[in-house]
Amino acid sequence: MKVLALVTEAFGGKGGIARYNCDFLTALSAYPPVTEIDVLPRLATPTEPLPARIKQTKPVFGRMAYTALATTHAIRKQPDLVFNGHLYHSALARIAARVSGAKLLSQLHGTEVWKAVDGRHLNPMQRSDMVLCVSHHTREKFHELLNADETVPDTQILANTVRPDFKPARREPVREKYGLGDAYAILTVGRLDARKGFDGRPGYKGHDRIISTLPDLLKINPNTVYMIAGDGDDRERLEALSKQLNVSDKVRFLGQVDEPTLADLYQACDLFAMPSAGEGFGIVYLEAMASGLPAIGVQLGGAPDALRHGELGTCVPDSEFEAALVAEIQKPRQDREQLSELVHQQFGFDRFQANIHECLDELMEVRQKAA
Repeated sequence: MKVLALVTEAFGGKGGIARYNCDFLTALSAYPPVTEIDVLPRLATPTEPLPARIKQTKPVFGRMAYTALATTHAIRKQPDLVFNGHLYHSALARIAARVSGAKLLSQLHGTEVWKAVDGRHLNPMQRSDMVLCVSHHTREKFHELLNADETVPDTQILANTVRPDFKPARREPVREKYGLGDAYAILTVGRLDARKGFDGRPGYKGHDRIISTLPDLLKINPNTVYMIAGDGDDRERLEALSKQLNVSDKVRFLGQVDEPTLADLYQACDLFAMPSAGEGFGIVYLEAMASGLPAIGVQLGGAPDALRHGELGTCVPDSEFEAALVAEIQKPRQDREQLSELVHQQFGFDRFQANIHECLDELMEVRQKAA
């Protein structure tokens, strides 16, 4: 079984979609019928050896050049499966599947279907043999957009996975590193993005809501500290808000952090909080909880899937977040090892790979019946 994967970026790339593609393609390469996978990225060059059976071409930036490369690969290689890694590749992926007689498997991450989608992208996506969505919210939004006169494709939920290196470790060294002492440290990881979310408020990640709640939190625990990992165009507004509320000495803007630093922060802090009104899924919730850090979010977007609707982390209606955050810092400390184990059981790579293989089994059965 030969696979052609059209992606924005994969191995060597940065960010959540690149990470997802790497995990997905690695799991796909372990599917027994697969013999080779040709990955065609628009961006990124691998910096480490690729998994067995995977080949990744050099990045192609130009649209016409990328179209020519994908079409040529499809004609010459005659893949059995075309993986469409992004909505905007849908038309090209549809052509590649048609010229090779392959099945078309498409991926949706969330934000690309939160608003009206041009028919040039939506129509070929709707003609996929199967569409994978990272959350129930993404699937609902996709179905709302579909042309009622067309057949609805087989749409499956395939949540993100969390890597095994996110796990509990000794907290003392990293707490000392950040000078936390006996502070109660709340952490948010995410770009400081000024864009509005589903709730219409600016700064959809919700940093401002936590800063605004700090005065109440400090009445309960004067040693509360808010750690913000990430940077972006909303930082100036957030810094101004913290000064306006006289809590600037309790808010630490850490800027963009690398993965080792991120892992340290998950160990050092006491609570992960992100009332985001715009998550397609929210991998950071998984990373935090897999590291043994309790997490709280709101019932918007894909966050409830990551928090398992309160089974793994606290997930409350949007209007109740501030009160829930106040209550959260007064709760007894959770068993970090137990929390991590539950997260890895439900979202670990083995489960992720098994879910992919089940989807492929279904897709191939459809192909066999049609034949």
